Amino acid sequence: MVVGANIGALSIIRSLGRKSIPVILLTSELSDYTTRSRYCRKVKCASVEGALLVEKLKEIARSLDHKAVLFCTKDSSVLTVAQYQSQLEELYHFVLPSFETIRQLMSKQHFQKFAENNGFSIPKAYFIKSEEDIEKVGNLIPYPCVIKPEFRDDKWTQQVSKLDKIFRARNKDEYFEFFKTYHLIDYQPIVQEWIDGSDADVYYCLTYLNRSGQPLSIFTGRKIRQFPILTGSTSLAESKWLPQLADQSIKLLQTAHCKGLCSLEFKYSKIRDTFLITEPTVGRVDTQEGSSISSGIDFPYIAYQDALGFEPEPAKFFEEGIRWINEPEDYSSVRNYFKNKELTFRELLASYQGKRSYALKAIDDPLPFISFIGHLLKKGWQRIFYPGN
Repeated sequence: MVVGANIGALSIIRSLGRKSIPVILLTSELSDYTTRSRYCRKVKCASVEGALLVEKLKEIARSLDHKAVLFCTKDSSVLTVAQYQSQLEELYHFVLPSFETIRQLMSKQHFQKFAENNGFSIPKAYFIKSEEDIEKVGNLIPYPCVIKPEFRDDKWTQQVSKLDKIFRARNKDEYFEFFKTYHLIDYQPIVQEWIDGSDADVYYCLTYLNRSGQPLSIFTGRKIRQFPILTGSTSLAESKWLPQLADQSIKLLQTAHCKGLCSLEFKYSKIRDTFLITEPTVGRVDTQEGSSISSGIDFPYIAYQDALGFEPEPAKFFEEGIRWINEPEDYSSVRNYFKNKELTFRELLASYQGKRSYALKAIDDPLPFISFIGHLLKKGWQRIFYPGN
């Protein structure tokens, strides 16, 4: 049972579906490319968080012959399942940290304090709790700076931005304009110093920790491009072993008493000559999960086996240098890079050289990619014949 349709969900669906494991995709977004996969049966749900999700999960569980393994692909779904864990663990197999641990890592404010108190490298941040704080921090923080919501949930996506996980204020005027335009005070924001560097200075570590908190697999890589540029989701990434980040990630996750699917994102600061932690992900796959699978570490299948109590063998090695392309995001990223004159055609071709894998494109499961191409053609048609719309 996979809750939520996105690129990460497609990685799970294909990983398990190719092993002849039946997969149900529970989603409120039937137009997502993920829903076109031949390896899943999709079920509509009004919401993938809160009481509506819990009731739907109970309804589906009653129709199944045995307990399914439950995967979440969004933070809000993870929080819901953790909150109702006592009810859902009777109906599904899953491995999650406690609700308190999940909330501590997902909460920007709590994670900031946790990292600082335990000596982990993280950008300096300020918490906004009142209108007075907006003014005070705006005059104090160096620019550019980052503004993040306490929790990026469906409310943020629907009312603020579907694209922007965070806002990057280049100067004081932009800072105050963001707060005014989007009423950011309603989202308990955290204002964080900006880390110098480009998309290619962003790195990540994906892990799976068993019920005892021991890592069964560790994967590291780096981003090459994101969308939106500098602040967005992975559009092009490369598998790369970085033992320093692996060690730091395991230390942090074990200190926080994590288990199951977890990951950390880092950004390298040339000015400080160090890696700074920018974001944890806990209880779910991350966007770039497909990068690890194509490189030899199948986190969804490891999670599936562990949830069923099969004690999977640790996966210790992966192939480096494989470039993973998230086609929808990279299409938008490349367009913006060209628009900003930050990428040449020669550099674009060079970025795709070597062994490649894809988020959507797959010979055995072609419809997600075909749907994406169809969407591009439709947009192009509309621009030609309906330029004013």
